[in-house]
Amino acid sequence: MGSRTAAEVSPQVYARIGGWLYLLIFVLAVVSMMLQSAIVVSGDPAATAAHLAASQNQWRLSIVAELVMFSCDIPLAVIFFILLRPVNPGLSLLSAFFRFAEAVIGCTIVALHVVPLLMLGGAAYLKAVDPRELQAFALLAIKLYDYAFGIALVPFGIHCMLLGYLIFKSTYLPKTFGGLLVLAGFAYVANSFALLALPAIAGATFIAMFATGVPAELGLTLWLIVFGINVTRWNERTHAAAA
Repeated sequence: MGSRTAAEVSPQVYARIGGWLYLLIFVLAVVSMMLQSAIVVSGDPAATAAHLAASQNQWRLSIVAELVMFSCDIPLAVIFFILLRPVNPGLSLLSAFFRFAEAVIGCTIVALHVVPLLMLGGAAYLKAVDPRELQAFALLAIKLYDYAFGIALVPFGIHCMLLGYLIFKSTYLPKTFGGLLVLAGFAYVANSFALLALPAIAGATFIAMFATGVPAELGLTLWLIVFGINVTRWNERTHAAAA
């Protein structure tokens, strides 16, 4: 008694929580990027190793930020499922599954950013390895993370396409964000495949991904925080689906 089921909680509550979770993801992504960019020197293992040795706590903080960021995707997937279930339960569940898959991959690949700390930590069992080789392997692990992150963006891109379609059809969230998310989803997937198969065009696909992804996701985030959803129309869709 006194407890409330998911059906009894106002969808507006889920919308606002989802918006703040999404904003937290954005903030953590920016924080981790800024912390790491100050340490990593592209193509220079020795300089990267020197920066990392001088800023280990900064690097560890960036790892924690990444881990929390990917973990936030799991409750956010559930929230979007609840909000968009009245549109199409099957597609909403599939969309949540793809975001969950991205979160699991993301949490796993964070371990690659632990590798440089181990490689350059001065452990006794690494004394037999040339320091320059350790530095090269440390930078290789960081580079491998970039490719692994690209792989994680494939299920995330599919999630964005499905999420955008559901939002476009919902009537209780702006169609504009739905269309932008579909475009962003295509851009995410295209950039990932370009990174792996056609690196010559990866720069162009990255720009397209950034140009569509930021307004789509950040716009939806701010809308959920400020306006939430149209609860009256959400209830209408829910009752229609139940009937």
